[in-house]
Amino acid sequence: YYQARPTLAIPQASTLQLTDDFGLNAELGALEELWGDGKMAVVQGVGYPDHNLSHFRSTDIVATADTESGTTGWMGRGLLEEFPDYETNPPPAPPAVQIGASVPVLFQAESTNLAMTFANAQAVERVASGVAAYDPDDVPATRFGEELAFVRALANASVIYREVIQQAYEAGASANAPDYGPLYEMPKSLAATARLIKGRLGARVYLVSLDGFDTHARQANVHTFLRGARGQAVDAFMNDLRASGDAERVVVMTFSEFGRRLAENGSGGTDHGTAAPTVVVGDSVNGGMFGGFPDLTALDDKG
Repeated sequence: YYQARPTLAIPQASTLQLTDDFGLNAELGALEELWGDGKMAVVQGVGYPDHNLSHFRSTDIVATADTESGTTGWMGRGLLEEFPDYETNPPPAPPAVQIGASVPVLFQAESTNLAMTFANAQAVERVASGVAAYDPDDVPATRFGEELAFVRALANASVIYREVIQQAYEAGASANAPDYGPLYEMPKSLAATARLIKGRLGARVYLVSLDGFDTHARQANVHTFLRGARGQAVDAFMNDLRASGDAERVVVMTFSEFGRRLAENGSGGTDHGTAAPTVVVGDSVNGGMFGGFPDLTALDDKG
């Protein structure tokens, strides 16, 4: 590890030691208490054979759990079993909610998508405040603008869960919500998710995303910021739900389309890799380290 990353390797003394062999980056210190309380699990080496190194194809493979030509998501298939007549008799709340994430195939079943999708946390707030999710008037005065206004009006009319979103968002308001950290997209999405959970919306799954880990250059600085933001946001999310008595009902799982290669490149970064750890957090989680760490001496021809 130290030989392969002469400038990017993180010294052992700079980590928060979890076991004799593993440590957390210092920026993830907000999660150390969860580990100590047995509420965080780390699953090592999550991936699949003959890994595809394309962002788009690899994201589809992870979302569909199919390395061939899958078109339905593993979550969509699972939710459809729970709501088999979703199309003809939809449940009182959306089975899944996607905020600011771009993995629609994850919730795709054979003929329908079981997630209510918001472009960002502000869109959730717009719906919750009674305002249309998409503004049909804020469009250019062109033929394209006319078509866009039509599509937006159609989208607004199709939001069948507007009322339950409003009710849950209002019911989940908290005067003493914790600090989610830098309020860019991912922390705001997690804060909105917590509010809908506390308001008892009833969705089974929520998906948010944190971009920026594709660090082919300047990895040290970028990852430092992203790790700190993620650690604080997840810790705040769990504390938010713990204060409302909802933490036992919630499990958080992180996943990505791939990890990074072992060796650093000439630009102070790393290129697309294969397996990566998945972190699972929650008051009902059986904490600990699971699975085997990838063998750093057994690399493929791409490293």
